Amino acid sequence: MAQPTSNIRPSSSTPAGSNDVVLVACKLPSGIMLSVPKGVPSEDQTHVKLKGVACYGMPNLGRKFQPPKLTENGSHSLTTVSKKFWDQWVEENPDCVPYKRGFFFAANNRADITAQAVDHEGQKTGMEAIDPKKHGVQPLKTDD
Repeated sequence: MAQPTSNIRPSSSTPAGSNDVVLVACKLPSGIMLSVPKGVPSEDQTHVKLKGVACYGMPNLGRKFQPPKLTENGSHSLTTVSKKFWDQWVEENPDCVPYKRGFFFAANNRADITAQAVDHEGQKTGMEAIDPKKHGVQPLKTDD
């Protein structure tokens, strides 16, 4: 049965570097939903949605906001998460394949998360966009 969406909380607006939050960098295009089924002690939080790198990458929409870039090519997105939630999620999900492969990870401050993002920058998730020209895709030709 699907979890109720009422337990989904937006990321905290508490500044990074605070003792009660961590920055989580995510390399997955659509992000990922993290769940702690029983909730976090002393918090009413059972789900956190990590932002994906594609959430900002929609061309031609006239967006004035540009996401913060951790690396030169903007390979990761950032979400601020409760430290209690993150610690509990990691404890309960140590074998999560995307986590184990480093597709998302956390740090206490911007400098540390940036250093980790640079280390993971060239890593492939298998969900990267392809270049159609390299794969022989031709534009659709119409009869005029």
